[in-house]
Amino acid sequence: MRKAILFLMCVLAVGAAAFGAKVTFLGHACVTVTAANGTVVLVDPYPASITFPGLPTEADIVLVTHQQHFDHNAVDRVTGDPTIVWGLEPDGSVAAGEELVQGIPIRKVPSDHGPYSGQPQGMNAIFVFTVDGIRFAHLGGVGAALKPEELAAIGQVDVVFMTAGGTYSLTPKKMIELIKGLPKPPAIVVPVHTRAPEVYFALLPLASFLSASPWPVKKLGAYEVELSPGALPKATEVWVLEVKR
Repeated sequence: MRKAILFLMCVLAVGAAAFGAKVTFLGHACVTVTAANGTVVLVDPYPASITFPGLPTEADIVLVTHQQHFDHNAVDRVTGDPTIVWGLEPDGSVAAGEELVQGIPIRKVPSDHGPYSGQPQGMNAIFVFTVDGIRFAHLGGVGAALKPEELAAIGQVDVVFMTAGGTYSLTPKKMIELIKGLPKPPAIVVPVHTRAPEVYFALLPLASFLSASPWPVKKLGAYEVELSPGALPKATEVWVLEVKR
């Protein structure tokens, strides 16, 4: 009887460890976060001209950080009749605040997309959302240092998706400074939006960010990882995901 109870406890422990949000890297700046109940949140879908095979795919919620750039706004490549949450209003502004979308709390934090070749690129929405007790932030195309009130609005997050390829957003070193300015260090930083054969415009290679990183780097050798609140790193780590093929 005691052996049976111990076996059941082990099964329950394994099940609890596997319970959590699943992060999948689909290429470029596009990621999905899948809740234990199956709800899929997808951020920044790219067009067919960016030839990663991760899209088209199905999702329940699509977040678009800045729809003025075609490589982040290809919502037509997301199937399954998703709810679209646009980062920008029709006038190009970001309506700060939080809303509940299909049970997922989603916050938009206004930020500046910064200049490119001396020209302004408009606004960018940072999305902060919580799935299965884990708080995620996708920085989108942040191109200027964040103001104290913007950092405070992001708040404490566990996982940060950051564009690491520079050019159209902050340089890797500036991104690192931004993350260090958050109210509390995140557990995991996931770099996205770097140079790749599938992307035909100039971005910095991933190595540029990794060589500048003050945090230990963990190359997972996989395109997805499952997270649970009780099993996150105690200090910030960079987790490198492969692209889903």
